[in-house]
This record gives sequence, C-alpha cells and structure tokens, in this order.
Amino acid sequence: MPTYFCHPYSSWEKGTVENTNGRIRRYIPKGTSIDDLSDEAIAAVEYHLNNTPRKCLKFQTPAEVMQKVLQTIALDRKAYESIRRTEPVQTMQFTTYCEIPG
Repeated sequence: MPTYFCHPYSSWEKGTVENTNGRIRRYIPKGTSIDDLSDEAIAAVEYHLNNTPRKCLKFQTPAEVMQKVLQTIALDRKAYESIRRTEPVQTMQFTTYCEIPG
C-alpha cells in the first residue's frame, strides 16, 4: 500500500487535516485542553463533525458515507458466505512429469 508523508509546516499538502482542525476549532478553541472537556462535550463535537454535509462527499455527511460503505461490506460478506456454503470448492489435480535418467 502506498504511503505518503507531508512535509512539516506545509499545510497545503494536507488539506483535509487542516480543514478538520478548523472545524474542530469552531467548538474547541485553540489552547483548550481536551482533558478539561466532558465525554458528552466531545461526543457532541463528533456528532456535529460526522453529520455536516461535505462538498468533497457530494454533499453527503461522513456518517451517511460510512453507513453506505458498511452496508456494502455487509452485503459482500453475505454474498461470500452464501456462495461458500452452497457451492462446493473444485480442486484441481496436477500431474508432475520428470525425466528419468537412463
């Protein structure tokens, strides 16, 4: 799997991260310690972030996109399981030929 790294102090190389940081800053000001926030406050920020439509997702919310992905995975798994249970696996027999010195 290819892996990409951003250069330090190069915010233009990591648009999604910087965009998400800006969205979080709407709810949690810079300099605020997350340790001072309740679990409910963090859950509220997560809810707002996951349920805000995004242009990059064709104006769907991240939660909607994730739900579709999970449904696709579940359907693929069900299809795989049904095929695995109903269709026997065919095995192939191979014959190896070798020369006998002689």
